[in-house]
Amino acid sequence: MHQPTLYEFPLNEKMRNLMRIEHQFAQLEHFATRTSIWDSQASLMVFLEIVNSIEKNDIKNEITKELERNIGILSNLTDAPAINNYRLQQTLDDLQTHLHAQNINGKILRSLREEDLLNAIRQRTSIGSNINCCEIPSFYFWINKSGAYRQQQLKKWFEEVKPISAATTMLLNLARDSATFDTRVAENGFFQKSLNAQQACQMVRIEIPPESAYFPETSGSKHRISVRFLTYENTNQRPIQVTGDVEFAMSCCGI
Repeated sequence: MHQPTLYEFPLNEKMRNLMRIEHQFAQLEHFATRTSIWDSQASLMVFLEIVNSIEKNDIKNEITKELERNIGILSNLTDAPAINNYRLQQTLDDLQTHLHAQNINGKILRSLREEDLLNAIRQRTSIGSNINCCEIPSFYFWINKSGAYRQQQLKKWFEEVKPISAATTMLLNLARDSATFDTRVAENGFFQKSLNAQQACQMVRIEIPPESAYFPETSGSKHRISVRFLTYENTNQRPIQVTGDVEFAMSCCGI
């Protein structure tokens, strides 16, 4: 049986940044398991995108604050009825572990800034140029090393950002697990829902049947969300809104 297609939409900049970097880490994990020169180059480029995202969006500080916020919220649930205290304590311990990892890491990218090869590549990409062997001889030297050597070097660099990756995964999974899916109907392809400002919704998740001829486009704030279901008559033209009713499943996640 085919799984439904899942769409996720962040409702604030913090969640958007975490979801972006999660996607980049998933790409990195895919390419890093392979040893061809093209996979190593792809790994390196995605890794530098991650480093730039962490620096540009102050991801480490954002994650630290979000870990502390989650710890505060969950700590108040210890006396709540029907709570699984063992699982709650385990979650709190995991959050504390991730928070400790952020704190002891200090300036998380300090050693990476001292890597001459990474700096040479970042200088080229910062001006909108792709990396190639004729312009960066040091990269050509590195990419022609053995696959085992390249993987070992990449693994060393990746260790610097592992605490960010692990904490991002936990925070996003906590948000996703905070809500269940409900069946909804978009009349004439449009659905709108008011939100309770006291119950923060940080991410909207929408499930539709696999191989559907339409896709959702979501916009929203802490007050309401709107979903339009669109379809392509031709991909060289803008998509148009579905005219019939669309049944879908939706969850509003936030902790």
